[in-house]
Amino acid sequence: MFHYKGILLYTNQFAKVVKVFGLSRIIIEKSYICKHIVKHFDMKILLRLVLLLLLANTVCFGQSPKKVVKIDREDFLTKVVDYTNDSTGWNYLGDKPAIIDFYADWCKPCKIVSPILDKLAKEYSGRIYIYKVNVDEQKQLAKEIGISSIPTIIFSPIEKEPRILVGAQSEEQLREYIEKILLN
Repeated sequence: MFHYKGILLYTNQFAKVVKVFGLSRIIIEKSYICKHIVKHFDMKILLRLVLLLLLANTVCFGQSPKKVVKIDREDFLTKVVDYTNDSTGWNYLGDKPAIIDFYADWCKPCKIVSPILDKLAKEYSGRIYIYKVNVDEQKQLAKEIGISSIPTIIFSPIEKEPRILVGAQSEEQLREYIEKILLN
């Protein structure tokens, strides 16, 4: 047990508060609040504190997803480019560079690229977003963007013009494009 801002916690029964990069982070070990947590402390205040710490944990330590995120037309318009309201060109909306993979489930080259993108999503988590769009489910989006072959992979840096690759690419090629186009 230890004290944290006047609260007595039993680390083996409820939660741990640890210092990470100078910020307090709470790690929940049990899914219930037990009566052993705090002596002489109002439960409403405790619940508020726990919720506040959990929220701070999410905000301070949140990262880009460690996986490829499947998006639809609506997501594309809010996360990537809203081409319906802005016809002046590609104005990327994200806060981190992105890769957008246009694919189909039946496409063999797409099946080759998919696990590579999954691996790269984990490796570059927090630095880039990797989205995928199923052209069979999102025909309108594919048509509006001008996708005629799959896989088509768009590399969208923050403030530069996007680059487009068509066809299956090796892990080395994709990694090179990420480093040169997105992170340079």
